[in-house]
Amino acid sequence: MTDLAVRAHSTTALTPIDLQALQALLAQEDFPEFIRQVYPWFIMEEAHIAVIRHLEAAEAGECDRLAISIAPRTGKSTLICVLFPAWYLGRHPDHTVMIASHAEPLASRFGEELIALLKSEVYKRIFPHIILKKSSSTDFTIMSTESSRVGRVLCVG
Repeated sequence: MTDLAVRAHSTTALTPIDLQALQALLAQEDFPEFIRQVYPWFIMEEAHIAVIRHLEAAEAGECDRLAISIAPRTGKSTLICVLFPAWYLGRHPDHTVMIASHAEPLASRFGEELIALLKSEVYKRIFPHIILKKSSSTDFTIMSTESSRVGRVLCVG
């Protein structure tokens, strides 16, 4: 248990800085908490929670193939093509992520939304070790200050 976690369980009051650090740790470990912090307006319904649990299983290596089919206009593209890759890359900055769509303009839009999230102050607070090395909205690299290895994001359509 970290010193911060020990203080969180004690009767000593947490400072605002401690609280922010604790929230960042929670978001690093828990995908729904990450979503709540970076996209507080995203309303998670039962279908989203089911998708989230499957995505978490994939991230943990418990699932190597996943097909998701839910109703249109429910936020699945935001969840799968923007939020999940951002959380995944924060946890695995040396991996490659591919975002595929039926058309290049849509894939490029997902890439732009992902880049905007990776550049956001809230994301930098949660994953301060991530450095974005942008080359385009469809092909960019991710680096970590904790490792010399590089990850990559490809958005194809």
